Amino acid sequence: MTPAAKVENSSKQAAAAKLKISDGHLLAIVKLVHGSARSKNDLVQALIEGQPDIPKSRAEKIIGTVAQKKVEQGASRWVLLEETLKRSAFIAEIAKDAWKTNISQQVPTKAKAPVPVTVAAAESPAPAAPMAVGDA
Repeated sequence: MTPAAKVENSSKQAAAAKLKISDGHLLAIVKLVHGSARSKNDLVQALIEGQPDIPKSRAEKIIGTVAQKKVEQGASRWVLLEETLKRSAFIAEIAKDAWKTNISQQVPTKAKAPVPVTVAAAESPAPAAPMAVGDA
């Protein structure tokens, strides 16, 4: 880890310690975020749906303060910061289960090359000759 990354992590950890998050909200965030490969915006929307009393700006700040994206198991995933895990013993236990759940639900798929599709121009059928009554 570079010295700049260490400074960034330590400042995030200090911010996480100062940020007031209720246990109920923190529990919801841990279950939603830890191990997830979803975008921050998707996580914020999911958090707001589950916890409508949290405004969007606060949800963004909380997620960005308690976790960060890292490449884990071949995908960029959200990982809780050490300071978040140390807040209480139950957070670390819940995080283990959340990681397993989020990893199993969000198996990354490899991007496939698009398959070229050729659309042939359809020929218009020749107009049918009118049938006289009784020809059939």
